[in-house]
Amino acid sequence: MAGARMLTAQQVMPITHHTDPSAFWQFVHRNGVPFVRLGPRKILFEESALRAWLDSRSVGQKRRAA
Repeated sequence: MAGARMLTAQQVMPITHHTDPSAFWQFVHRNGVPFVRLGPRKILFEESALRAWLDSRSVGQKRRAA
């Protein structure tokens, strides 16, 4: 995790298309979105783990970058 880019919930919510924090946290817990708990109220998401989690749920062919 050293040197990994960490994201806040506010940064991850738009990636998962959530605007309501309560619905977002329900989604995170229900779907097993990986996160790191640093304290009782401090949670961060490692960008590479989040991307890997999203990639594992992709359906169909991925488009190649031109």
